[in-house]
Amino acid sequence: MKKEPKRTNFRSLLGTGIKAVLVLEGLGLVATYGLWNRMNNSQDFRLKVYTYCPPVLESYYLIGEMLGSLPTKKHDYDKWGVARDK
Repeated sequence: MKKEPKRTNFRSLLGTGIKAVLVLEGLGLVATYGLWNRMNNSQDFRLKVYTYCPPVLESYYLIGEMLGSLPTKKHDYDKWGVARDK
């Protein structure tokens, strides 16, 4: 008697897909928090981000302004000697 390979059904694939999406969402959340935390605590890291990817830093400043935090952008640009656009 031959053994038939086990068939995967739609529910099994759906469950696996949902688990994969949840794991990826979790990893994305952890990575985003890690980036925010590092930018929030290190002016030198913000300078690196300003050098290599200014839109990411501008998004950080925009969110900070929306939440009403300290004027981090002004302090950073004054220390770095960068002309502010506003």
